[in-house]
Amino acid sequence: MATGTDTTRDVAIGVLCCDTGFTKIPGHIRNRATFDFPVIYRVVDGATAERVVTQADPSLLDPFIQAARELEARGAAAITGACGFLAIFQRQLADAVNVPLHASSLIQLPMVHRMIRSDRKVGLLVAKKPSLTRRHLEAVGAEHVPVCVAGLEDQPEFREVMLEGRRAELDADRLGREVLSQAERLAKENPDMGALVIECTDVVPYAHEIQARLGVPVFDIVTLTQMVHRSLTRRPFGVPGPAANP
Repeated sequence: MATGTDTTRDVAIGVLCCDTGFTKIPGHIRNRATFDFPVIYRVVDGATAERVVTQADPSLLDPFIQAARELEARGAAAITGACGFLAIFQRQLADAVNVPLHASSLIQLPMVHRMIRSDRKVGLLVAKKPSLTRRHLEAVGAEHVPVCVAGLEDQPEFREVMLEGRRAELDADRLGREVLSQAERLAKENPDMGALVIECTDVVPYAHEIQARLGVPVFDIVTLTQMVHRSLTRRPFGVPGPAANP
C-alpha cells in the first residue's frame, strides 16, 4: 500500500456498481469528480434496481463477490458499494476480500445512534421504503437502532429514472425538489430525529441542501468512503508553530 506524503494520493477505492445507465451528477459515487482520490469502478451486469432493491436477489451475491475480488486484484485498497441495499450482503462481501469493504452507508447506523441523544431517532432516506427489511438492518448490526424512514419510490423523477430505468436523462432540479420534500417531511413528522443517514447513493448530491434545511448531521456513502480513504492514507502531524500554541 502506498505510504508517504506524495504517494498517498494514489491509494484507490474500488466501487461495486449496479447495472444502471442514468446520468451520474457530481456528488454521486459513480462521478469521478466526487472524490479527490482515485476510484476504480466495476459494474455488475444484471444488478438492476429491481433485482438489488426490490427483490434482494440472492443470486447476485456470487457476481458481487467476484467483482469485489477483481477490484482488489486491480489495486483497490478498500471497496464500497453504489447501492445502500447491498447492506444485505455486507458480511459475505467483507469475508470475500482482504481489504476493508463497506457495502452500504447503512453500516454507519449503530455509530450514528451512539453519537446522538438516546431519546433521538436516526432518520433514513431510502430508495424504496417497503424494500428495507429487518434483514438489511441485521446485516449491519442496526436491528435495534430506533429509526424513522422516508422512501423515494413515489417520487416521479426518482421512480422513472432510478427505479424503473425508463430513461437515462436526469432532470437534476426536479429530483432535487423531490429529495428535499421527502427529507423535510421526515423531519417534520419526526421532531425527535437527531441525525440522518442517506441510504440511496443516487441522492447524495443533495446532501448539503438537506443538511442546510434540516440542521442535523447528515451521513452518506461518500462521507463514509472519504473517511475510509483517510484511514488508509494517514500522514504525520506537523509540529505546531508559536502562533498555534494556546
